[in-house]
Amino acid sequence: MYAKAQLAAWGFIFQFMLTTVLHICSHFYQSSKVTLTSWDKIKCEKMLDKKYLSKFRKSCRPLSFGVNGIFTIRNDTVLKFSIGVVRGTFRTLLTLERTRRRYH
Repeated sequence: MYAKAQLAAWGFIFQFMLTTVLHICSHFYQSSKVTLTSWDKIKCEKMLDKKYLSKFRKSCRPLSFGVNGIFTIRNDTVLKFSIGVVRGTFRTLLTLERTRRRYH
């Protein structure tokens, strides 16, 4: 009984902390993406300035956490992580219940 309660508590605390960190990282990604798209609406007096600004905007990448091209933390990453932790915690609790029944 104590092991299940401790496992559940650790799982939920771990999930809450990492979900918060992942959510903050995904917020940075979304904000920088919005900033880069907003540069397209800047009014320039000269056509050459507009051209250079457009080239600079296209060369910039949104601020992201993770490995570029392989793994980037976004809003859907937070949801997938939360689902995985909850699923793993409940599967572990069910396994503990089955082993307890088998040996008692």
